[in-house]
Amino acid sequence: MSFQWVVQLNGNVEQIQLLQSSEFQVFLQGDRWYLKSDQFNDCEDVLAADPIARELLQESLNEIAIDAICKFYDSGEIKNCSYTISGHGYTSDHQCSSTPPNALIPLSSHHLDAASYFAKSSYDLERSGDQNNLNKNISYVIGSIVTSASYLEAKINEHFEMTYKDIFSSIESGKILDKYQIYLRLSQKQLFNKGTEPFQSACKVIDLRNNIVHYKINNTDKPSKAEKIIKGKSGIIKLSPLADRGSEFFPYQGLSYSCAKWAFISVASFTNKFFDKLELEPAKIDIESYELPPEISPAN
Repeated sequence: MSFQWVVQLNGNVEQIQLLQSSEFQVFLQGDRWYLKSDQFNDCEDVLAADPIARELLQESLNEIAIDAICKFYDSGEIKNCSYTISGHGYTSDHQCSSTPPNALIPLSSHHLDAASYFAKSSYDLERSGDQNNLNKNISYVIGSIVTSASYLEAKINEHFEMTYKDIFSSIESGKILDKYQIYLRLSQKQLFNKGTEPFQSACKVIDLRNNIVHYKINNTDKPSKAEKIIKGKSGIIKLSPLADRGSEFFPYQGLSYSCAKWAFISVASFTNKFFDKLELEPAKIDIESYELPPEISPAN
């Protein structure tokens, strides 16, 4: 059994780092901080049978949560926090007052939201079947791919700033997926296998993003690297129904809603596996909640 304390974003990085302890882990998802503790695992049978014990434990958790929240602030005063104690079928919400300065504002979740928005916008255009929307559709797909890759980098940067800030400056400019591996190594968790999923697809999303952002006109008869990436996923990525089959593969045929959806799911699946390795189940992304529609098959 695991109890979590959910704390809305308050405090700067140095203050948040104070919450790390042997009793619980602290991590970020969206605009909330989660404090995870397993110290009450042995109480499950008692709590299931005894409502009075549950109430007493809830009071104890409340005291621990308040003490943890106090550590957000140099003064030790509780300031403008809302938090939730949850576990075994009950939830208790709390609100504290006053506003702390220098709050750390996460951005990674907004990248993912943007990727979903652009992908759905592409779907709407492809569903219309109007080929006059081809260029606009390509723009939406580019937006989704770029923000999907941006989510990957922003997410790991936020976790380093929160947990391993002292060494972050030395690895900040490194490759995105290498930073995930370093974080797992520092946390003494199993690393990703680079030759398997979801690492491979996450790597391809980043490569595709780089080829889009640092685009070079292909004056040869050989396919561009972006084209190779998309064709390498031919069993997953469907071509744009708005593009003529005789048109250039990249960007017209290859940059489709299906490509945007693949990029989104690839990065979300990768970070979910990352959270699995860290045993941070509440941080995982509910991919289905984004409600990305099925792909539209291109006309023959």
